[in-house]
Amino acid sequence: FAPAYGNALAGVFDINLRKGNNEKHEHTIQAGLLGIDVSSEGPLSTASGSSYLFNYRYSTLGLLGNLGLIELGENEKNVFQDLAFKVNLPTDKFGTFSIFGMGGLSKYSQTGFSYREDIEKYNMGVGGISNNYMINNSTFIKTTLSVSGTEVGNDEYVKFENDRDTVDFYNRRSFKKTFSRAVVVFNKKFNSQHLLEIGTTISRLDYNFVEREHNINNDEPFVDMVSFDDEGASGTQQAFVSWKYRITDQLSLVNGMHYFRFSFTGEQSFEPRSSLKWQFRENQSITAGFGVHSRMESLEYYLGNHINPDGTTVDNNPNLGLSKTNHYVLGYDRVLSPNLYFKAEVYYQHLYNIPISPNPNFGWYSSINSTDEYATIPLVNEGTGTNYGLEMTLDKKFSNNYYFMLNGALFESKYT
Repeated sequence: FAPAYGNALAGVFDINLRKGNNEKHEHTIQAGLLGIDVSSEGPLSTASGSSYLFNYRYSTLGLLGNLGLIELGENEKNVFQDLAFKVNLPTDKFGTFSIFGMGGLSKYSQTGFSYREDIEKYNMGVGGISNNYMINNSTFIKTTLSVSGTEVGNDEYVKFENDRDTVDFYNRRSFKKTFSRAVVVFNKKFNSQHLLEIGTTISRLDYNFVEREHNINNDEPFVDMVSFDDEGASGTQQAFVSWKYRITDQLSLVNGMHYFRFSFTGEQSFEPRSSLKWQFRENQSITAGFGVHSRMESLEYYLGNHINPDGTTVDNNPNLGLSKTNHYVLGYDRVLSPNLYFKAEVYYQHLYNIPISPNPNFGWYSSINSTDEYATIPLVNEGTGTNYGLEMTLDKKFSNNYYFMLNGALFESKYT
């Protein structure tokens, strides 16, 4: 992916909200198996061209479970809702301002018996303001200020007593992160051959991690145990430069460099990127690309406490390094008809500097295999991995009242 993107090993979702209709109001209400959906858009001022757009959805998987389309237990509930909006405000002298937001709340609960309850929640949100200012017909600056946050939590409670057993167990996890970001991107088109893009992203990361457990069946000092209790702030600094050079009408080259720094450890990474496109026929092209990429682990890795048998804790991984990878890509694109498009791509990804456990007593652990959990065991940046494969897409744009997209992939993933 392009030099503008960093702190990611495999891919990037670049999500943009379109502008609302600035000529007339439109409203939609939908109801389906996943719940209800309400949308609205329209002009705020037809004279200035300003507009608004919002969408709200409330969903539950209960109806799908009742129909037998998914499997939910009798005492399981999964409810989620999300909201997205954008206000577009063009001005005569100061460019175009956009106020945007997107967020979602998700809650899963399960009640096994009268004495057992399990609640999980996954919440996220982002909001901000951006400005796109045209200096002249060939130069513009885009500035964005945003705040985003995530919250992952789990409450598990079990309590009962009978002639044989007494169980009083409670586990609470709450992991909150807040990112405050400032992004500035400068774009300059010198002529039909040369395009330059320079940008920087400064992020502050505030965190509050709590994990506590109470279990009367444990021996002291593990009846009341605190696995996590950390609150503080860190951050990242990123910068990039990207130069697009149109060598001929058929051949174009993009070279660039991405810089990434993680304040918590002070580690830096300089990552060259390059891609080449050759349009050897009017409807066919070949692309080739190379890039170096790095990523910090989740903060839980650096702050996780390992609890010793005597109850004392130790931080094993405060100086964990960045995970890194090299990408190699070769692609073929063909326009089969005005509305039918085919693309094939082969890729090879070499991962290195991956956090692993050097001690087999802790299992064959590698961070690229973990999902939403974290590791408190000692880790070292000595793991590797490879991903290689073929991806193909056949895309039919909307015409003659229908559209479709067909995708296929064949790949191999390995780690050491």
